Amino acid sequence: MPSYCQIISSALPLSLESIGNDWIQKTIERPNGYPLYHWVQTTSGEGEILIEGQTITLSEGQGILIPPHMPHSYKSIDSWHTCFATFNGTIQERIPKILGTDQWVLGENTTKFSYTQWIEETLEKYESHQINSLTTSKDVYSFLQQLSFGNVRTPMKIA
Repeated sequence: MPSYCQIISSALPLSLESIGNDWIQKTIERPNGYPLYHWVQTTSGEGEILIEGQTITLSEGQGILIPPHMPHSYKSIDSWHTCFATFNGTIQERIPKILGTDQWVLGENTTKFSYTQWIEETLEKYESHQINSLTTSKDVYSFLQQLSFGNVRTPMKIA
């Protein structure tokens, strides 16, 4: 369950403040939210997010991008393993423009794009010392764009 902080410079337009995978997810309570955009996605098992009075169940392949400072909590329902990424950079305040919303966004792996695979490949590049900062900054933009293209608020189990 590797996790790394600031793997490329935060002086780039978009960067990764943290990234990790195969995380055995524990209960998290964030009454003041997290200070950056935070993606959390189920890699196995099932988890539950409480955000803005809604309970959202995340099954394998499903994830949520939570905006900065938005109160939320999450917990495991069934052996929940996750991958995650948090985003910063010199244009991080423009992320709502990229997404087309300043609200939370649901996404899910598809045949066209896998958020899980993106995280795994980014970690592999970092761990093998083959990461390119400029390319990774562009890749973060592409990751966010995928959330704005048809993956926004996809139907998932919302109680």
